[in-house]
Amino acid sequence: MTAVIASIHIATTTGADMTSVSSAELQAGRGIVGDRYHAGEGKFSVKLMAKGENDWQVTLVEAEELDRFVTLEALDFGHSDFRRNIVTRGIRLNPLVGERFSVDGIEMEGVRLF
Repeated sequence: MTAVIASIHIATTTGADMTSVSSAELQAGRGIVGDRYHAGEGKFSVKLMAKGENDWQVTLVEAEELDRFVTLEALDFGHSDFRRNIVTRGIRLNPLVGERFSVDGIEMEGVRLF
């Protein structure tokens, strides 16, 4: 299976509900335009900036793992409830820390596990 983006989610401010969007503009070093972290207003933005870390741009999670967890725990959660920006299908993300990879033609670099 080819790696694809299953869904994209943003929140405009800390604590706001995640909103699904059909497309997004990604800006290198900043994240998704319109998302709280792009604006430097995410919950962890101040801590990351104080530590000199610049790895909060976007968060990815595998749809397969979300679906498995929801089924296993009998939860009524949608993908946006997990508060991650990009939900992927067809790619294992954990082994990609420290690697460059592509999902739906978007080149990314795995920086750390969250």
